[in-house]
Amino acid sequence: MNNQHRKLRGCTSRGIVHLVLAVAVGACSSDAVAPPALTSSELRASVTAEVASTISSTGQFRLPSGGGDAAGEISEARAKAVALAFWQDQDHLVRPYAEHDRGARIAGADLKPCPRAYYTESAYDAPPAGARRSIVRSTGAQWVVGLCAGREQQVVITVAATAVDLVLAPDAPRLRAWRSGDIMYAGVPQGVEMPVSPELAAVAAAAATGRRLTRAPKLVRRPVPYSGIASVWTLELDAPVRMRGSDRDEGSDESKLVFGYLTDLRSPTLGIIRSDASNASDAEQQRGVFLRRRVSAPAAIVVAAAEGR
Repeated sequence: MNNQHRKLRGCTSRGIVHLVLAVAVGACSSDAVAPPALTSSELRASVTAEVASTISSTGQFRLPSGGGDAAGEISEARAKAVALAFWQDQDHLVRPYAEHDRGARIAGADLKPCPRAYYTESAYDAPPAGARRSIVRSTGAQWVVGLCAGREQQVVITVAATAVDLVLAPDAPRLRAWRSGDIMYAGVPQGVEMPVSPELAAVAAAAATGRRLTRAPKLVRRPVPYSGIASVWTLELDAPVRMRGSDRDEGSDESKLVFGYLTDLRSPTLGIIRSDASNASDAEQQRGVFLRRRVSAPAAIVVAAAEGR
């Protein structure tokens, strides 16, 4: 098993990344269900009038496009080109592992970037000066790029947003100078989109809570040991809702929720952020480098449902 795949599938000896969905990825392709089609009216009814006014003519949210050149980050178009070049260059090495994840064959050379790529924010503040490149890129902001055969996503690839130095060869689909932390990949089970669309997240949250969203969903990373592939949508409701995580849970009034693949890939679910064993502002040590987690980072998530609905 190559190093790239080992880092995706489990905690390595260096403890950088872990995709907790690995078991689900390999186990649920046979009964996965395609994401439902959403109407523009459903989406607009799920958000406040102010947010609805920003929805594009195609019925999609206008999402963050990254920091751009000024912030030393690559664009969405560049991220797609890097992801495709990585796949085409490494196809013979990575496809067997991606097909294992997917539980089915992958189109291989016929894959193209899906129409949308998503920018996911880091769970950490900027690392200290001199931090290793692999730390900066594996824990920082990333682009989540899908590779599709027709309209079906078959692969998901993350590209570090700060990977401005990756070189695309002009005469062939080859990617030069990439290293650990720059890129990760996984196969996507049939009928699944990773991540789910922000429009689906908004409509699902509104239907489950009876509330509307006060801003477009924002994709954010979860702290180590989660990889960028396990990013979740954060949602802000126009009023608190009583959410209960289990029958024994006393429940709590929440206006900030998350939505994504929290348990498996059969269906995305709503969750609430709960305090974990360590304070969200405490520094976390990675290979001798201390990273300060953002207070808003979705660390400990509990799957929850609105009370009485």
